[in-house]
Amino acid sequence: MNAKNFLCLLLLAASCDWLDPALSLGTPRDSGGGYGGRTGGAGAPAETLLLVSAIRFPEGYDWRADSLYDAAPATLVLYWNGEPLFAVPAGRREHLSAAPGLHHLVDGALFSEYADAQGTWIRKNGAACLHYPEAEVLLGLVEQDGAVFTLARSLASEGFTFRRDGRVLLKKDRGRIFGGFGETGYGQNGALYRDGGHLCFAYACLQGDVEETCLVRDGVEELLLRSASVRLLDVKSDGGTVYLAYNEAGETVIGHDGYMDVLSYGPGNHWDAGGLLWLHGRLHLAGWFYDRAADARSLCIADPLRILDLGPDEHFLYATETALRCIPVPGGCYRNTYYFFSRDCACLLGEDLYLALTPLQAPGMPCLLKNDEKVAEFSLNGYLMGVCALVSPPT
Repeated sequence: MNAKNFLCLLLLAASCDWLDPALSLGTPRDSGGGYGGRTGGAGAPAETLLLVSAIRFPEGYDWRADSLYDAAPATLVLYWNGEPLFAVPAGRREHLSAAPGLHHLVDGALFSEYADAQGTWIRKNGAACLHYPEAEVLLGLVEQDGAVFTLARSLASEGFTFRRDGRVLLKKDRGRIFGGFGETGYGQNGALYRDGGHLCFAYACLQGDVEETCLVRDGVEELLLRSASVRLLDVKSDGGTVYLAYNEAGETVIGHDGYMDVLSYGPGNHWDAGGLLWLHGRLHLAGWFYDRAADARSLCIADPLRILDLGPDEHFLYATETALRCIPVPGGCYRNTYYFFSRDCACLLGEDLYLALTPLQAPGMPCLLKNDEKVAEFSLNGYLMGVCALVSPPT
């Protein structure tokens, strides 16, 4: 079926202005392409396909008032351009959670995770995909060459495991993974991403007072840094070049190949957390910045010369090569009107931002917004959990 015959659904624009002209940081990279399968580019796509994930409850059931909704009869639904693609029962018996944040739209498919004392279950489009006896929480997932690669944090320890189709490729008893689902600067694949023909992620681990930072490509570790004074904020490989953002001696630094940009905004000011992202061909640092004089934390995006303060409330940032949008979601709410359960509730395609929203109060219906305009409503007793916009090749 031609994509033009599908219902045209999409979501809402952010509340902060675009950063245009771009913040200048360091040197522009030579080639395009983003982290974690991020889609970018200027101009509106000729045809757009939309996937929306939702949980549906029986009519008459008040899921807003019941804190035990995950034990109630529920159905996982995936919509493809407004039409249900599949609907499968969800619940403990099915090892399929109704909780938002455990369903990930990745490369045009819906992957769902569930963990308990008997292990971890992963489903693809509602069907059983993987099961293994260790209980884990997913940090990243890539489907490649017919195999499902996962990066997950253990629920029983401080460690993590990198797997192919459930088989262990790399396992660590301790380690701090950079990135994850919902983290600034990381795309739909979470902390596990493609760089050329390689699958990559990075982690840091304390050895006494010394922190070791490693990049992992296709399961092979490379020691990047061993230091007692450096605190890494983010590590990414792009085009084979490794980029680092770190705190040292009261300053925040972005570096690669011996080149360094110092983000210095006064004594005592520093970044508590941050992710690297590309915008207009240049590298930026976005995350939580601590201002010592004000004794306050704010979400910021910066280059070496200036810093844009987005305020102390919780925000989600979405970036492509040509656009940046931010969505304020204090307390998980959007504009005091809608639930915004996780980062998956929005996506940015080119320069269009789409939001999947669920009213805080009944009897309103869940809806889709594109650039601040409502374009569709869903007649269901339940909530929307995620949206993914894809470009369909012309036919």
